Amino acid sequence: MKTKVKSQKQRKLVSSLIVNGVLIFVCLLWVIPTLGVFITSFRNSQDIFNSGWWSVFPRRVLVESGEILVDADVDLEKPFMIEGITTTFEELRQGVKLADGRTLTWFGNRRTRRIIVSEPEWRWFDTRVTLDNYRNVLTGKRITFIDGSGNEIVR
Repeated sequence: MKTKVKSQKQRKLVSSLIVNGVLIFVCLLWVIPTLGVFITSFRNSQDIFNSGWWSVFPRRVLVESGEILVDADVDLEKPFMIEGITTTFEELRQGVKLADGRTLTWFGNRRTRRIIVSEPEWRWFDTRVTLDNYRNVLTGKRITFIDGSGNEIVR
């Protein structure tokens, strides 16, 4: 009799875990897009077109901090030395991370001989929030906004 009671408790626990897991999954499936729409409603139009709603949260991004011009006498077909490391053109096209955290990335084709130096930086919460979207929709007036390419749109 004891084993039967134990197995019933185990089955009840397993079924409870499965049901709760499915409910949590369904809630997340509903809450995440709703949160995205809510956050987007407070962003300005250019930010909406240029980046996703999740970019308002803290994240680490690479910020361009300088450039290096490679001398014309450097043979790009062979490995060469730059910023204390030996690398190749192909590796620089992919981006080479230095020991100090900076990243070197070749810009353009071989003729440009330009390397972009980027440093990691924390971007905190995006503070460029606005109520303009609500004002535009609720007033019914003509609205003007700037799309992701910088073009002014009137509707």
